[in-house]
Amino acid sequence: MRDAPKEFSHANAPRTRLVPATWLVTVILASGLLYIIQDATGSQAVPVLLGAAAILVLMAAVSFLGGARPVVPRGVALAILFFVVSAVLATVVAAAGGATDDLAASFTFMYGIGILIGAALVAPISVRRSLVLTFFLAGAILFGLVQVMAGSLLVPQSYREEYGIVFETFVNGGLRVSSIFASPPRFAEVLVYAILHLVYFLLSWDRCRLFLMVGIVVSLFVLYHTYSRSGYVLLLGGLLLLLLLVRARGPRVVRDRQNWAVPTIAGAAASVVLAVGAASFDVDSSLADSTSMGARIGNWQSLLSFFRQLGTLQLLFGTGRSAHYSFLNQGYFVVDNLYLSIFLYGGLLGMTAFALMATALAREGLQRAYERPERWLPFLAMSGASLLEGFFVDNHNTVFLLGFVAVGLIGSESGASSRIVRPASSLRRLYST
Repeated sequence: MRDAPKEFSHANAPRTRLVPATWLVTVILASGLLYIIQDATGSQAVPVLLGAAAILVLMAAVSFLGGARPVVPRGVALAILFFVVSAVLATVVAAAGGATDDLAASFTFMYGIGILIGAALVAPISVRRSLVLTFFLAGAILFGLVQVMAGSLLVPQSYREEYGIVFETFVNGGLRVSSIFASPPRFAEVLVYAILHLVYFLLSWDRCRLFLMVGIVVSLFVLYHTYSRSGYVLLLGGLLLLLLLVRARGPRVVRDRQNWAVPTIAGAAASVVLAVGAASFDVDSSLADSTSMGARIGNWQSLLSFFRQLGTLQLLFGTGRSAHYSFLNQGYFVVDNLYLSIFLYGGLLGMTAFALMATALAREGLQRAYERPERWLPFLAMSGASLLEGFFVDNHNTVFLLGFVAVGLIGSESGASSRIVRPASSLRRLYST
């Protein structure tokens, strides 16, 4: 294995207790399941996601006031704070301009997950693989497989209507599975995240190879049945980035195993496609259907025309608007582009802040991958591919969640004594001053 740069060695760093924040990631991913339970039982919505976010923000506030400082390098912290400030300014400008009707959507768009990246800078948390998250992902994938076999989404009709799962079938008549998530593309992103990790484990582990191969094949099979072309782009981009990252940052044993693993994985993917499409050529040809792409191009052209009508202040700070409406709302519009969405919301300032944050986190992750390749390489491949996918879908929540996870991964490795890990002690310190 290549030697890690000395500045990223944590062997002698002071050890501290950090609160695992994988619970928050699981709650965000499971938010679709919470809504399914709500509709199935007829109960009132419980703001679990909002409550989890509030807990994190409170932890961050207590730690910061108690003396904690960001554990990430200063350049990364400044880039993230710049992004959070741009989000706040976009909402303030929208409110000052009288766009109060869109403020709820603005809050959901940027503050739903985006502002949590800033809170993670000083909150005493870490993010790492856990059995809870592993079992959750495995259960979601298996439920997607059950949907394929049953030929039904197996979720309440009210849930499908409220959260926009109205395109249940593809142009070839096939069911678009979404598991417990709000849409097939979101489920496809989860599947790709799992596949990239399984592929890396296949390259690096000397055990469980048959189990890993079965997991990859099942995940590919279910991914195919999402009929999410953006998900396919995400998979191809993620695998390409993973292989490039392995060659650049991976241990020697992992690089050597690429010689047999790449043809094996490619063969598994081809087998899935052939097994699914053998009965009818329409299944394969339908994937080239250009209807949705034509609609996307039309929406992009409309947005670009809208941008040309904006004033200088809105071009700089954004409109505070986002495409967060029900499919049943006549005012619904689709952006289907991450970068147009951010520019629509935060203007040139928001776009610049997002680019700086993404670049800073990527550079930090690449440097840390020398020491922790099994943790960072699949994650970086997923993050980079998500930015590619963003040209075709509005996946801002996924990208923001990956940013939050990146900060949590850094926190789990730092062990830095600058973090306040006992909120009660921090409060006593505050009241004693």
